[in-house]
Amino acid sequence: MTDGFDDRVRARIGFTSVAYVTETFPQVFYEIVPKGVRLCLMMSQLTQSTPDEMKRIHQETLSHARAFARAKCDVIFLGGAPTNLSHGWESLRQRLAELQTEFGAPVTSNATAQLNAFRALGAKNVGVVNPYGSHRVGQHDKHLKEAGLNPCGEAWAGATVEDYHLIPKRTAYDLGLALKQKHPEIDTIFYSCPHWNVVDAAEPLERELGVNVLPSITAIIWEGLRLAGVEDRIDGYGKLLREH
Repeated sequence: MTDGFDDRVRARIGFTSVAYVTETFPQVFYEIVPKGVRLCLMMSQLTQSTPDEMKRIHQETLSHARAFARAKCDVIFLGGAPTNLSHGWESLRQRLAELQTEFGAPVTSNATAQLNAFRALGAKNVGVVNPYGSHRVGQHDKHLKEAGLNPCGEAWAGATVEDYHLIPKRTAYDLGLALKQKHPEIDTIFYSCPHWNVVDAAEPLERELGVNVLPSITAIIWEGLRLAGVEDRIDGYGKLLREH
């Protein structure tokens, strides 16, 4: 029996959201995670991808991370993969190690979660599906190659940053299907950016195409759960959460 006042929490995951608006991320997070896992969210609004904007967001992200530490989060995420990697992988690893020592709690990043997920899935040939337009073609190639992966084509939803959360769910499936047909060597389809709803495409594409499907938000949730000691296997959202 319970008196209705149940305070049991399995994990608190602190996440700095780098987006124009943060609508999709919390909705999908709570759709996926087991009961008792909480999201602690702070937002840095992204309006344009300029060096000055990246510098501002980087400083805000560090401030948010320290707030999460004071709030006793079990895992702390530095959000925004482009911001994470603005000075390269080695700089990111060093910064995460420094913060982890400072906070005494696991500190990770979007980019780190994605890399760890690629490795868990045994990815080699990666096709990327983006919410934005083709004007940013090749944005992920350098970092994928530095991580030992082979970029194999891209597809785009063609949305502005203000409209990522308005992209229809079906779009992710259609773009992934077309990308694999164009580049049959792909073994993993990666959906960049956790701020558009792509998780419903993962299971159907994995079944139909025989590939790994890795949405950015799935990598984030998986990394957060495992670092917090939550080992539940979760069905319905792709191989990563189901098997690793």
